[in-house]
Amino acid sequence: MSNITKQAFCVKLEAENGELIGGAQVSHEEASYSGCGFVTNIREEGEGVTLTAQIPHDGVYKLTIKSRIAKGKRGITNEIALNGVKCSSFCTDATGFFEETIVPSMHLPEGTCALSFIKRWCDFDIDYVIIEERECIDTSRYNVVQALCNPNANETTRKVFAYLCDNYGKKMITGQYTNYDDAIGDFREVKLIRDVTGKEPAIYGTDFVEYSTARQYLGEVPLDHTTERAIKWWQEGGLVTYCWHWSVPNDINDWSKGCQFYTDQTSFDICRALDESTPEHDVLIKDIDLIAAELRKLEEADVPVLWRPLHEAAGTWFWWGAKGVGPYLQLYRLMYDRLTNFHHLNNLIWVWNGQHKDWYPGDDVVDIIGMDLYPAKHNYDSQVSDFITAQRYTTANKIIAYSENGVLPDMDNMMKDQAMWSWNGTWCGIFVCEERDGEWVYSERFTEADMLRKLYHHPNVITRDQLPNFRS
Repeated sequence: MSNITKQAFCVKLEAENGELIGGAQVSHEEASYSGCGFVTNIREEGEGVTLTAQIPHDGVYKLTIKSRIAKGKRGITNEIALNGVKCSSFCTDATGFFEETIVPSMHLPEGTCALSFIKRWCDFDIDYVIIEERECIDTSRYNVVQALCNPNANETTRKVFAYLCDNYGKKMITGQYTNYDDAIGDFREVKLIRDVTGKEPAIYGTDFVEYSTARQYLGEVPLDHTTERAIKWWQEGGLVTYCWHWSVPNDINDWSKGCQFYTDQTSFDICRALDESTPEHDVLIKDIDLIAAELRKLEEADVPVLWRPLHEAAGTWFWWGAKGVGPYLQLYRLMYDRLTNFHHLNNLIWVWNGQHKDWYPGDDVVDIIGMDLYPAKHNYDSQVSDFITAQRYTTANKIIAYSENGVLPDMDNMMKDQAMWSWNGTWCGIFVCEERDGEWVYSERFTEADMLRKLYHHPNVITRDQLPNFRS
């Protein structure tokens, strides 16, 4: 265990004494609140309340937030801003009652700190916030056993996982999701990162979004050649990660109505799909088998894959999370079993990214836990609070990755907070590039060029040129 430091500092901030944002209002109508009221009517994005505290010294603190959301809804990513800059998020159980939510770790500077609690995805009421010194991160959690959940994983895949384990807690491996630009004959985002830093990300991130039986039915033949490009990236010395924005028929009875992966744009029902007697189930199996064929090509080329399927389920914005925890867990295990035990794919490192502890499918089917986070532009915090949240999804020592991000964190902040993400996966498009006068250039909208150069040249960051040869 790491040393644990506790201070006597603890302050309780009553929400009704804060500065209201937007249409937020103070209410005195119920007897269940602390103090003399609570803040309600936080209904529009950006509304909320700002509470101010005097912090005795620079350090990492724990926040306890008493709030509530309507029963049956889920508050996944309502936001916390520090002095006007988004720095974390908080999740409230959907009971309809005031409940305490813990944000286990947040870095606060000495002096006056204005903490704003702001609506992002879900209406909420807030009663109070307690700020207190927190325990240090348990650095023993960085000691991960070098054993994959698939005992039959091939030798190269085991080598890659061992490398991740060896560097976990010490260095972060750079990753980038990409678009291929035929005009330049290169990965667009990689080229721009290379132009700015002189280096390239170690991990190529891509997506099987073009692949599904519904897309095939509509005549949408995949043109991105992602499998072939992943093989080439691997052969040239890089690592590979895949996600899958899984498109299903919008109407199971009329495929001509198109396909989609967003919950609010398809009537596809995961519960029906888990019933083996339904046409929806046939779609599941055919699609998994279709992806298995692509993963087989990668295995035959000896390419290990950081495989991140069924991501962000707890947000419920994708159909695989639309009906709650139970069906999602059943689908995750069905996919694991189909790819591992039916297709005997032994090149997969399973990255789970459900975004909430209740959705964790189990240590036996998860190698790495990922968190997808999109802080405000130019916010280079370590996101330590979310790192600790991810650690608490299981008592087992699992690698924690920043599996999808917008802004890149500052490695110095990560080291200071001991929040050492194993690897990152910056999303493509606007997070890296913008078109200007007909040319693609690096965009500083989220991560400024100086910060990108600092990160890519940091001694505790791994770029593609620093990877060992796993193929020998």
